Amino acid sequence: MYRMGLVLMAAGLLAACAAGGYMPANANGYGFSDRKLSTHGYEVTYVGEDGLNQQQVDDFALLRAAELGAAQGYAYLNVVSSRDGEGDLAGWRTIVDSMASPRTSGQTQSTFVNGAVRVRACTLVVIYSAAPEPGLGEPSQAIPPLVVKLRTQYGLPGTVH
Repeated sequence: MYRMGLVLMAAGLLAACAAGGYMPANANGYGFSDRKLSTHGYEVTYVGEDGLNQQQVDDFALLRAAELGAAQGYAYLNVVSSRDGEGDLAGWRTIVDSMASPRTSGQTQSTFVNGAVRVRACTLVVIYSAAPEPGLGEPSQAIPPLVVKLRTQYGLPGTVH
Protein backbone atom coordinates (compact mmCIF):
# COMPACT_ATOMS: atom_id res chain seq x y z
CA MET A 1 0.00 0.00 0.00
CA TYR A 2 2.83 2.38 0.91
CA ARG A 3 4.56 1.67 -2.42
CA MET A 4 1.33 2.26 -4.33
CA GLY A 5 0.94 5.61 -2.56
CA LEU A 6 4.47 6.64 -3.57
CA VAL A 7 3.85 5.62 -7.18
CA LEU A 8 0.60 7.61 -7.30
CA MET A 9 2.25 10.62 -5.66
CA ALA A 10 5.15 10.52 -8.16
CA ALA A 11 2.71 10.23 -11.07
CA GLY A 12 0.77 13.19 -9.71
CA LEU A 13 3.91 15.30 -9.40
CA LEU A 14 4.95 14.47 -12.96
CA ALA A 15 1.49 15.38 -14.25
CA ALA A 16 1.58 18.63 -12.29
CA CYS A 17 4.96 19.53 -13.80
CA ALA A 18 3.74 18.79 -17.32
CA ALA A 19 0.51 20.73 -16.90
CA GLY A 20 2.18 23.45 -14.80
CA GLY A 21 3.63 25.07 -17.91
CA TYR A 22 0.31 26.81 -18.57
CA MET A 23 -0.17 29.48 -15.93
CA PRO A 24 -0.67 33.20 -15.37
CA ALA A 25 2.55 35.21 -15.45
CA ASN A 26 4.53 34.82 -12.25
CA ALA A 27 6.87 37.31 -10.57
CA ASN A 28 9.65 36.35 -13.01
CA GLY A 29 7.46 37.06 -16.04
CA TYR A 30 6.92 33.42 -17.10
CA GLY A 31 3.37 32.43 -18.05
CA PHE A 32 0.57 34.30 -19.80
CA SER A 33 -0.40 37.94 -19.67
CA ASP A 34 -2.89 39.92 -21.69
CA ARG A 35 -4.10 43.43 -22.27
CA LYS A 36 -7.22 44.78 -23.88
CA LEU A 37 -6.56 46.81 -27.02
CA SER A 38 -10.12 47.58 -28.09
CA THR A 39 -13.71 46.42 -27.58
CA HIS A 40 -13.05 43.20 -29.50
CA GLY A 41 -9.24 43.04 -29.48
CA TYR A 42 -6.61 41.71 -27.09
CA GLU A 43 -2.88 41.23 -27.03
CA VAL A 44 -1.87 37.94 -25.39
CA THR A 45 1.71 37.02 -24.51
CA TYR A 46 3.05 33.73 -23.24
CA VAL A 47 6.64 33.49 -21.97
CA GLY A 48 7.90 29.96 -21.28
CA GLU A 49 10.99 28.68 -19.52
CA ASP A 50 13.52 26.26 -20.98
CA GLY A 51 11.28 23.22 -20.47
CA LEU A 52 8.78 24.39 -23.11
CA ASN A 53 9.40 24.24 -26.84
CA GLN A 54 8.26 27.00 -29.21
CA GLN A 55 5.17 25.06 -30.34
CA GLN A 56 3.99 24.69 -26.73
CA VAL A 57 4.53 28.40 -26.06
CA ASP A 58 2.63 29.32 -29.24
CA ASP A 59 -0.21 26.93 -28.30
CA PHE A 60 -0.39 28.32 -24.74
CA ALA A 61 -0.68 31.88 -26.09
CA LEU A 62 -3.46 30.70 -28.43
CA LEU A 63 -5.19 28.84 -25.59
CA ARG A 64 -5.15 31.95 -23.40
CA ALA A 65 -6.54 34.02 -26.28
CA ALA A 66 -9.33 31.47 -26.80
CA GLU A 67 -10.15 31.36 -23.07
CA LEU A 68 -10.41 35.17 -22.96
CA GLY A 69 -12.83 35.13 -25.88
CA ALA A 70 -14.92 32.32 -24.38
CA ALA A 71 -15.15 34.16 -21.05
CA GLN A 72 -16.61 37.17 -22.89
CA GLY A 73 -19.09 35.10 -24.88
CA TYR A 74 -17.38 35.26 -28.28
CA ALA A 75 -17.57 32.27 -30.62
CA TYR A 76 -14.62 33.04 -32.95
CA LEU A 77 -11.18 34.58 -32.87
CA ASN A 78 -8.85 35.81 -35.58
CA VAL A 79 -5.10 36.11 -35.03
CA VAL A 80 -4.26 39.35 -36.80
CA SER A 81 -0.63 39.57 -35.67
CA SER A 82 1.81 37.12 -34.12
CA ARG A 83 5.39 37.28 -32.98
CA ASP A 84 7.79 34.71 -31.56
CA GLY A 85 10.71 36.26 -29.72
CA GLU A 86 14.47 36.15 -29.46
CA GLY A 87 16.38 38.32 -26.97
CA ASP A 88 16.27 38.88 -23.24
CA LEU A 89 13.02 39.18 -21.32
CA ALA A 90 13.23 42.98 -20.97
CA GLY A 91 14.01 43.24 -24.67
CA TRP A 92 10.98 41.10 -25.49
CA ARG A 93 8.68 43.41 -23.54
CA THR A 94 10.10 46.40 -25.46
CA ILE A 95 9.48 44.67 -28.80
CA VAL A 96 5.93 43.76 -27.80
CA ASP A 97 5.17 47.30 -26.63
CA SER A 98 6.36 48.65 -29.98
CA MET A 99 4.08 46.39 -32.05
CA ALA A 100 1.84 48.44 -34.30
CA SER A 101 -1.97 48.36 -34.45
CA PRO A 102 -3.98 45.12 -34.17
CA ARG A 103 -3.99 44.87 -37.98
CA THR A 104 -0.23 44.50 -38.50
CA SER A 105 1.14 41.58 -40.46
CA GLY A 106 2.69 38.65 -38.60
CA GLN A 107 6.41 38.58 -37.89
CA THR A 108 8.42 35.63 -36.63
CA GLN A 109 11.64 34.98 -34.69
CA SER A 110 12.47 32.19 -32.17
CA THR A 111 14.32 31.53 -28.84
CA PHE A 112 15.90 34.10 -26.52
CA VAL A 113 17.96 34.12 -23.35
CA ASN A 114 17.24 35.78 -20.00
CA GLY A 115 20.55 35.58 -18.16
CA ALA A 116 21.47 31.87 -18.10
CA VAL A 117 17.83 30.74 -18.50
CA ARG A 118 16.57 30.05 -22.01
CA VAL A 119 13.01 31.25 -22.55
CA ARG A 120 10.64 31.27 -25.50
CA ALA A 121 7.80 33.72 -26.05
CA CYS A 122 4.84 34.34 -28.30
CA THR A 123 2.60 37.39 -28.57
CA LEU A 124 -0.68 37.31 -30.45
CA VAL A 125 -3.01 40.15 -31.30
CA VAL A 126 -6.51 38.74 -31.67
CA ILE A 127 -9.92 40.09 -32.60
CA TYR A 128 -13.04 38.31 -31.36
CA SER A 129 -16.37 37.97 -33.13
CA ALA A 130 -19.72 36.20 -32.93
CA ALA A 131 -19.34 34.78 -36.47
CA PRO A 132 -16.38 34.02 -38.76
CA GLU A 133 -14.74 37.21 -40.05
CA PRO A 134 -12.98 36.70 -43.40
CA GLY A 135 -10.14 39.08 -44.17
CA LEU A 136 -8.96 39.61 -40.58
CA GLY A 137 -5.52 38.02 -40.49
CA GLU A 138 -5.56 34.22 -40.27
CA PRO A 139 -8.86 32.38 -40.89
CA SER A 140 -11.38 32.58 -38.03
CA GLN A 141 -11.12 29.80 -35.46
CA ALA A 142 -14.11 28.54 -33.49
CA ILE A 143 -13.26 29.08 -29.81
CA PRO A 144 -14.90 26.11 -28.00
CA PRO A 145 -13.30 23.34 -30.11
CA LEU A 146 -9.96 25.16 -30.03
CA VAL A 147 -9.95 25.27 -26.22
CA VAL A 148 -10.96 21.61 -25.97
CA LYS A 149 -8.28 20.56 -28.49
CA LEU A 150 -5.44 22.44 -26.77
CA ARG A 151 -6.47 21.49 -23.22
CA THR A 152 -6.72 17.83 -24.26
CA GLN A 153 -3.41 17.94 -26.17
CA TYR A 154 -1.54 19.19 -23.09
CA GLY A 155 -3.52 17.25 -20.46
CA LEU A 156 -4.92 20.41 -18.88
CA PRO A 157 -8.13 20.24 -16.85
CA GLY A 158 -11.13 22.46 -17.52
CA THR A 159 -13.74 23.12 -20.15
CA VAL A 160 -15.19 26.01 -22.12
CA HIS A 161 -18.13 27.79 -20.48
